[in-house]
Amino acid sequence: MKRLFLVMAVLAVLTTTVFANVQDPRTPIELGVKDTVPYASVTRDAPAYEFFTNPVTIIDNFYDYFPGSYTGSPMQRVEGALNGNWIVYHTKATASSNRRVYKAFVDATGNVVSNIAFGTNDIWEGYPGVAVTPQGKPVFAYHVNLDADSDLEVGFGYDAVIGGSVIEMHSDLLQILDNPASVEVNGETVETNEFIWPSVQLADSPMGEGYYRVYVMAKNATTNGGAVSENVYVVYKDVSEMELESWAIDATGWGSTTIPTLDEWNVSPVEWRRPFMAFKAYEDKIYYVGYHLAYTDSEDGETIDEPTLDIFECDNYGEGTWVHHSIHPEMEIENPAYVDPTTGEDLVPANYYFLDENDEPYTEGELTLGVGQSGHFNVSIDAMGKIHMPLFYTIETNEATYYPGLHVVKDLSFDTNTHYFNIVDVYPSAGFNPMNFTSNTTGSYANPTIWKWWDQDGDGAVDEVLDDGSYDGVDDGVTAEDTDYWGRPIVASIWPYMYWDSAAADNAMMFHLHTAHITEANEQGMMAMVWQDSEKARLYNNYPDDYPEYADYAQMCDIVISVSQDNGVSWSEPIVMNGVDTPELAANAEIPEFPYPSNKIDFISEDTEAGTKLGRLYMFYLDDDTYGSSVQTIGQETGGQQKYFAIDITFPPATGTPVTSSDVEVATSMLNQNYPNPFNPETTIAYNVVKNGEVKLNVYNVKGQLVKTLVNADQNAGGHTVVWNGVDNSGNNVASGVYFYKVENGGRSEMKKMVLMK
Repeated sequence: MKRLFLVMAVLAVLTTTVFANVQDPRTPIELGVKDTVPYASVTRDAPAYEFFTNPVTIIDNFYDYFPGSYTGSPMQRVEGALNGNWIVYHTKATASSNRRVYKAFVDATGNVVSNIAFGTNDIWEGYPGVAVTPQGKPVFAYHVNLDADSDLEVGFGYDAVIGGSVIEMHSDLLQILDNPASVEVNGETVETNEFIWPSVQLADSPMGEGYYRVYVMAKNATTNGGAVSENVYVVYKDVSEMELESWAIDATGWGSTTIPTLDEWNVSPVEWRRPFMAFKAYEDKIYYVGYHLAYTDSEDGETIDEPTLDIFECDNYGEGTWVHHSIHPEMEIENPAYVDPTTGEDLVPANYYFLDENDEPYTEGELTLGVGQSGHFNVSIDAMGKIHMPLFYTIETNEATYYPGLHVVKDLSFDTNTHYFNIVDVYPSAGFNPMNFTSNTTGSYANPTIWKWWDQDGDGAVDEVLDDGSYDGVDDGVTAEDTDYWGRPIVASIWPYMYWDSAAADNAMMFHLHTAHITEANEQGMMAMVWQDSEKARLYNNYPDDYPEYADYAQMCDIVISVSQDNGVSWSEPIVMNGVDTPELAANAEIPEFPYPSNKIDFISEDTEAGTKLGRLYMFYLDDDTYGSSVQTIGQETGGQQKYFAIDITFPPATGTPVTSSDVEVATSMLNQNYPNPFNPETTIAYNVVKNGEVKLNVYNVKGQLVKTLVNADQNAGGHTVVWNGVDNSGNNVASGVYFYKVENGGRSEMKKMVLMK
């Protein structure tokens, strides 16, 4: 146990610069050192693994920041006559050169078959995405300036694969999205948009067998309102293998769509909504998946009470209507009390671990378990039609603060058939109950038994406290006279960021240097989730006298890999790899950063008696010469190497039971808050019909009297809107005041409040 007392202190407020302020207005709080211990599982072992292909260098790279897509998968598995992985990335050959986009093909044995720049012009390019047809033909998109103005455009291209061979021929770069682009928002044309950072998807085509619909999604870098809202622009086109092979695809005939709700967020002059989302095409639908932050304004705003886990769904191959599915991500969590080491009971008089800015304990409802820094991720689909998204959860307070040292990794899934949400622990995991909680419409949860930093065995009691040795047999150097610490719960700390210093990059390190990626499920239900961790570096650099055992990790990042063999129902204890403990990485003193898994696991074999499966995971990552990201003003601009490896992992037995529709409550929120609110003379109410059939939507006054029937009809499931112009059922204008609107459908109802102000 560490002997240094360090009271919890609030970190400096997120940077005063406008740039960092618009990323995330919440303030991080640092934990103490005496009352924290690095998390280490005592109930699970990491899966066995061995290298199939040792690290192979693809190219030198002086651009040490997200070499692939922010929210896509830059590495795509190809099987058949062409057997290997397509990889797209950006790189700088020297510290002073342009950032260029490259495409590489590495065969299944680790040989770099091809690695060339896509374009022929030496100009600034970046953030490529890739998708691959069943025959192994890759299609690419990235942003680059293709005309005379200063805005970047989105370019599209494709590669020739003939007879199962890579022949290093590719199409011209086609300009498929010209910026600045215009978007219609509530009848007005907004012309100042720059849609960049593209990702690429391939899915079914309305033209039938032999065709695919290519979707390219780009995010808006322009702020047209009160927040960096990053609404999106999606372009699409139907293509065939023959057209790709004969170079018949051009820049004409592309359709497009935008998400109206996100367009409105982008132009809102006051409200601050920042989405963090990733794109997925599946069958005849496209999805935009993630979460958003919501504040009343960009300067000292209050949190808007609304669901913030989001699924935007568009049918008819992207040509239909966008429907918004959303739930509250938060669940209330208790403030653990100090425990009397002599009795095991809560200390009297009571004291609590989490204190507010006035050093008063947070009370019921003021602490929640919610989404923390989780902005860089992709989404995937499993064998049962569920979309999966990695999320970092942490403890948040009602004072817009959070605890980054208490982040944990979870898997959010969304059933595309039933529209149910589910959230499960990945790391750490409550092994006693791997299906942790399923959300309902209220933001509370059907099963609140989850892994907690102070109660890792789930028995409802604090595991360990600071004491004089009578509680756990360890002398902490704390006695009953130390009233600030005696009996204080000890929490496990986790740091899922690439770098150790929370104040780096102008106090925006945690925004810029976190990432998590997840593979698709293969036919056997095998998946992997990959992220980074720097807890050992954080502890040593901040407290070298207290953690001398971590000196070798002072300039080191971990790659962390958790696997599932049951479509994400349960996840393994993770594999941890770094340039100190992993011989294959330590051989060249590697500092692994920005890891991307290939989109799919190879199934090798199965041991039915042991319940294990053997799978091969392919990885693409940066081996940085100096720890950090010089692009984000962290570390030196000394370059590194883009590398590739493959490991064979023994997937442990599944421990969870799949959740079916009979096990959970419907998760889709039925009512959204009316907009605007307060309103005069009219307001729009958006609502979700959860079951085909009768729908009633009525307005009531504060006495519960019916004022206006807005909807009384049969409607199809999905999103709908209705406008109330402030008149009652008799056609009379109603008075200013508070009104309630209630929707009823499928045996359920929801009600919200609105204000008419004249």
